[in-house]
Amino acid sequence: MQSIIDPEECLQDSPKFRSMLEEQESQIELLEHKLEKVLKVCGLVVDSGKTYVGQQSLFANTLWDLSVCFRHQPDTMSRLNKLIQALQEMNKFHTMLLDQASRTILKNLTIFVKE
Repeated sequence: MQSIIDPEECLQDSPKFRSMLEEQESQIELLEHKLEKVLKVCGLVVDSGKTYVGQQSLFANTLWDLSVCFRHQPDTMSRLNKLIQALQEMNKFHTMLLDQASRTILKNLTIFVKE
């Protein structure tokens, strides 16, 4: 990795060194600000996703309740059951995705920013 600030300049504590140091500090502040924004938005996405998964699960349950009305119509029951199973499968994968986003992005970035 190439050093941005010349070690010789550090020893001399020159105006050039000071300006380079200020520039690097401002870049670090900008990076921290952007990372905090990513964390905030990712948290909102995870929260919204959990709400979405909950509503989709509620929808699957209402379809299950509806299927009782069609218990004497095997074709309709079969299609409703396939739809319910597809929704449940989707919910499972959405939940896994939200969990992964929460653990990998939120947790790791939060630790990185704090350190």
